Amino acid sequence: MKDISKIVPEKENELYKLDELYNFKNFINLINLINLMNFMNLTNLMNFMNLTNEKSVVRWGGESYNLIKSLITYV
Repeated sequence: MKDISKIVPEKENELYKLDELYNFKNFINLINLINLMNFMNLTNLMNFMNLTNEKSVVRWGGESYNLIKSLITYV
């Protein structure tokens, strides 16, 4: 009969490492997504600043902020 006490901790440790790596990758993906959204916001605001009035730009910015906020809450 095998000594279970020597086998289980190794497997648990491996699972923990995998879980940690998965969480880290998710975190990096979230940061990349937010950076991409920020870049898109800046370029869109620069392109359309002259075509829209101040209120609509503020409203559009608020909507994208809420989207990022909901993404962070979701993850």
